[in-house]
Amino acid sequence: MSKATELARAEAEEAERDDDEREHDDEHDQELEQAPVEPEQREWPAEPTEEMFAMARELNAAHHQALRDLFGPFVEGMAECESCGGAGIAPPEPAGPDYAADPGKTTCTVCNGWGQLKTGSKAEGHVIERCDNCNGLGWVGPGNLNAHEAARAAVESIGAPAAAAPASSASPAEPVDPRLAEAEALLRSSGYAVVGPPR
Repeated sequence: MSKATELARAEAEEAERDDDEREHDDEHDQELEQAPVEPEQREWPAEPTEEMFAMARELNAAHHQALRDLFGPFVEGMAECESCGGAGIAPPEPAGPDYAADPGKTTCTVCNGWGQLKTGSKAEGHVIERCDNCNGLGWVGPGNLNAHEAARAAVESIGAPAAAAPASSASPAEPVDPRLAEAEALLRSSGYAVVGPPR
């Protein structure tokens, strides 16, 4: 048998062995994929142990060092998160009371309930301003009316004053209608400036 024939036969046998090994590996991989994965059975203590806290501190220290190595000067001076204690996870916030909505009050539609509006200014201290529609409270309704509505409500609550006859220069000044004085006092007590004719 010539050397070329022996070499060709040897290469053919090696290729056949490689095919057999690949087929065996594929079958083994398929068996592993089909085999059910048993979840790890672990007993958890009723409360975290000191050993668990020690391990958590070590993990946190390694995590923070990895962040410093990753970000470099960008995180210099940064402190650990206070709400999670540096763990990266925190217990959920307790659910607050489920308050009912006050039927007499609604969210201010001008400021969307924030009580403040952007002015467009870039000057420090003037970027936002109080919403005049809700007096900065974020809601509107009885007890929190804008100046125009407060004046109208005050007048409506006491009724329209009777038309006063024009006073002559010779006659003494007409007495002030008590309903106007009451409306003025109500507006002033709510913080509004009342401007009217001199008395």
